[in-house]
Amino acid sequence: MQIKCDSEGTEKMINVLDIYYIESVDKKTYVYLESGVYHSQYRLYQLKDKLHEYGFVQISKSCLLNIDILESMRPLFNSRMEATLKNGEKLNINRNYLNEVKNALRRDRVL
Repeated sequence: MQIKCDSEGTEKMINVLDIYYIESVDKKTYVYLESGVYHSQYRLYQLKDKLHEYGFVQISKSCLLNIDILESMRPLFNSRMEATLKNGEKLNINRNYLNEVKNALRRDRVL
């Protein structure tokens, strides 16, 4: 599956398996790859529904994570976790979404 995105006025079809995470900022949706950022016309909730079967889980109110890109997690204060991605980038997992992340990891992976 691919998602239509744009960067600097150029449209590009992005393979969903290449996406690290998707973030919504000021009602704009950004798609993050290993070495680039693209803008998407889709809203976060639309992408959540479409990408769930590809291993994407919501980790905060404004962020979806590709669980296959997750390298490690470590606990933070207030029952939150810090996710380290394969490219070294770090994201916070809100405590309200921890169960969803754990369930995604259990589904087809060993903890």
